[in-house]
Amino acid sequence: MKTYEKYRQLVSLGFTQIYIYPGGLFEWLMLQDIYGYDEFPTTKKQLDFLKYKARQRLNVGLLEYSHR
Repeated sequence: MKTYEKYRQLVSLGFTQIYIYPGGLFEWLMLQDIYGYDEFPTTKKQLDFLKYKARQRLNVGLLEYSHR
């Protein structure tokens, strides 16, 4: 089952506080690059970890500066 299918299933069952974090592997591979494969192992060494970077879904400016 894909992530968003699971999300819809949980919502249909009445769960209301469900959050999807699409990252994870990217961050893990970044830590592996910094601290080494032994500290952050994977089943296969990946050199191009940028392909696992999550796409930006929301572009919301939380803080805005207005100079008057």
